[in-house]
Amino acid sequence: MITKMKEISLCMFGPRLYKVHLDGPPTSLYLPRYTESWGDRVIYSLNLMWKISIFTCPFVSLYFYKRDYIVISSFVSLFKLMASVGFVMVASLCMRGYGRVTNPQYREFIRALTEPQNKTQLRRFDFDFTAWPVDFDCGKMARSDKPKFIEPNKRQRKRWNDIAMNIIGGVAVRSFGLKLIYPGSTSILYMFVEKVLLEGRIKLVEEYGGKRYKIKTRDNNEIDSMFVDRRGVTQNGKTLVVTSEGNAGFYEIGVMTTPIEAGYSVLGYNHPGFASSTGLPYPLEEQHAIDAIMQFAINELKFVPDNIVLFGWSIGCYSIAWAAVQYPDVKGIILDATFDDLLPLGLSRMPPSWRPMVTEVIRGYVDLNIADLLKDYSGPIKLIRRTMDEIICIDEGRMSTNRGNDLLIKILAHRYRNLFEADQYTLLRQYLSLQGPALSVFVSADHPGDMDKNKKVLFLAGKYLTDYKSTHCTPLPKEYLQIPRDLTLDEDFVFT
Repeated sequence: MITKMKEISLCMFGPRLYKVHLDGPPTSLYLPRYTESWGDRVIYSLNLMWKISIFTCPFVSLYFYKRDYIVISSFVSLFKLMASVGFVMVASLCMRGYGRVTNPQYREFIRALTEPQNKTQLRRFDFDFTAWPVDFDCGKMARSDKPKFIEPNKRQRKRWNDIAMNIIGGVAVRSFGLKLIYPGSTSILYMFVEKVLLEGRIKLVEEYGGKRYKIKTRDNNEIDSMFVDRRGVTQNGKTLVVTSEGNAGFYEIGVMTTPIEAGYSVLGYNHPGFASSTGLPYPLEEQHAIDAIMQFAINELKFVPDNIVLFGWSIGCYSIAWAAVQYPDVKGIILDATFDDLLPLGLSRMPPSWRPMVTEVIRGYVDLNIADLLKDYSGPIKLIRRTMDEIICIDEGRMSTNRGNDLLIKILAHRYRNLFEADQYTLLRQYLSLQGPALSVFVSADHPGDMDKNKKVLFLAGKYLTDYKSTHCTPLPKEYLQIPRDLTLDEDFVFT
C-alpha cells in the first residue's frame, strides 16, 4: 500500500500513461483530464526549450558578449526569467498531479507500478518505458560460456595523415555518420512514428497476446522487447523466432509480423538507441543486445537453442550473424534482403572524394561484415533476395549488383572449397544475374568446366537462396519464411 502523499507525488512526477489494454476497443487510448493534459503540454514545451537552449547557449552568449549585453542588469533579468519559468513549471506539475489524482485509471496504474512483483497487473498498461522495471538482467547471469564480443578495429596508425583521418572519422561517426547508417536511432524519426509504434504495440498485445519486457544488457543498456508465445496454440509454436530489424525498423511495425502469421513464437526487440531502447547502435552494443535477448530466450522463456530460429532483415542481419556464431546450436538462420559487407554499399552512396573518410568510419567504427562473421558458423542458412531491391544493389535496377549475391558466393566458397575454381565463380555470377524463364534455361544448359562441380554449385545456390519479387521494404509473406535445413542430413548429395 502507498500513502496518500506518496501517491500524490507519484502522480505529479510519474510516467505518462498511453493505454489501458483490453479496456474498450484497441483504438481507445488513455484519456487524461484537462488539467493533466494542459500540464503535460507545458512541461513538454519547457523541456524542449531547455534542450534547445543547451545547444544554442554558446552562440547566444557570444552574441550578447560582442554587443556588451553581459552586465549586472542582464543577470537580474535572467534571474527573473528563470524564476518565472520555475513558477510555471511548479504550477504545471501541480495541475498535472491534480488531474491524475482525480483520474481512477491513472491511480490504478500507479498502484500497479509500485508493486513490481505483480507483473500481470502492470502489463495491463502501456506507459513511458523508462519507468518499466527491469525484467531480466543479463549481467547477473552466471555463465560458463563467455561470448566473444568483437571490439572496434584498432589499427596502428604511424603516419600523420592516418592519425588525422582517424580523428576526422571519429568526429564524423559521432556527429552524423552513425545516424546515416542507423536513422532509426534519431529522435526526429521517433517523433514522427511514435503514434504508429503505439498502435503496433497495442495490436501485438491485444490481438496476439504479446508481453513487453525490459532486458538489461551486460553493458547496462535497457532493451525494449516483445514476446508472443504460441506454444500449445499453433503447430509451429514450440519454435521461437528471434527477429532483428533493419536500420529504420522497430519491432512494433517490423518483421515480427511474418513469423507470427506463420504460427511461430516470436521474440522481437528494438536496437540500442531505437525508440525506448537505450544506448547507440554501435557494433559492440548491438552484440550485447542480441546476446541479452538470447540469454533471456534460453533462461527465462525456456527455449532450447535447437528450437530457436534467428531471422534478420537488412542491416539487422549483422546481429543475427554474430548470434549464430555464439550460439551455433540454433535451428538455423534466415537472412532477408541483406549484404555481405557494409563498406561497398557505403562507398557507392557517397561522393568519390569522401572515400577515405567513409572507409575510416566503417572499418574503424561500424564494420558490419556479415560474410566474415558467417565463416565461423556451419549451421543451416537461408538467404532471401529481393529481385527489385533498391537498397542492397550498388546500381539500382541491376540484380547482378545486389550485395546478397556476394554474400551467397562467399558462404558457398567457404563451406564447399573443393567445388570452387575460376569457372564456378563465373558460373555462379551469371546464375545470380538472371531470373524467371532465363534462369531455368541457364540451369538446364551445359556450361564450360567440370560438369559435376557446375551442377553441384547450381544445386547449392538454389537450396541456399530464395528469390522474392519485391522492393527492399515490402513485408515478407509468411510462405517465404522457410526454416533452413542441414543439407548433409536432408539431401542425397554428400559434399567433401
